[in-house]
Amino acid sequence: MKRITAILLIFIIASSVFPAHAGELMEDSGLLLLVNKNHPVDKSHKPLDLVSLGHEEYRMRSEAGDMMVAMLDACKAETGKRPVLVSGYRSYNRQNSTFNIRMNKRLAQGYSYDKAYEMVSYYSAPPGTSEHQTGLAMDLSMNGTLTSAFAETAQGKWLRDNSWRFGYILRYTAEKTEYTMIGPESWHFRYVGAPHAQIMYENGWCFEEYMNALLSSPIYKAVDGVIYKVERMASLPFKNDSIVSASSDNMGAYIVTSKIRPLDFTWLIDGVIPKLKQLLIENTK
Repeated sequence: MKRITAILLIFIIASSVFPAHAGELMEDSGLLLLVNKNHPVDKSHKPLDLVSLGHEEYRMRSEAGDMMVAMLDACKAETGKRPVLVSGYRSYNRQNSTFNIRMNKRLAQGYSYDKAYEMVSYYSAPPGTSEHQTGLAMDLSMNGTLTSAFAETAQGKWLRDNSWRFGYILRYTAEKTEYTMIGPESWHFRYVGAPHAQIMYENGWCFEEYMNALLSSPIYKAVDGVIYKVERMASLPFKNDSIVSASSDNMGAYIVTSKIRPLDFTWLIDGVIPKLKQLLIENTK
């Protein structure tokens, strides 16, 4: 009887602390899709929640667009000027057309196909490998042109140091070309959301390095008194109050972000103790 009671107690405690999963799966936000030359997206990929930020060229996914507006407003408030939008969402066909125009220009200059491809793809992503197709990237400028000079402006420097506050990362830098396979673009900002942008900024990681770090172990980050756990899972988790978001990573898995709460003993007071009392009463009969 004592052995049976002990087994029952273990089962009761386990079921109270680790309730069984049930219900709906988390929605795939797609905010952490890694898109590069090794991880392309299908030509049919198009976000369903694109919104315009004033022009057809300035479309972004809804959440990314809201945070882009907030970021540019803050930039103007803190630097005196607001950067202008240049290019947001681009379809596969649009990227293909742009890439081919640049390829033909190099070929006309006498370069071999391989050399032309190497030169063009260093600054222009081949179709299917452009972050613009996700609706999560925006090119910014002070005068409508995209040049390295943007990095030296007060606004370019502010964005480099503060974009993480709004869930954005400066995607392509000179220091990370071995990972990104794209040359430095001081104008290209990619939305990944919180706490991911802050984690990357504070660790000096590019997106590829962040994803590589998550391959080996979860990452924990404290933000404003809340501890976040970011981990890679093989499938979408079931919804529960602790999970903030889940996104496919375009690498065959999902990045799941959860809040880790302080130790809470209400499960013991409200669940386990009454059951223990009942068991004791039954065993003394």
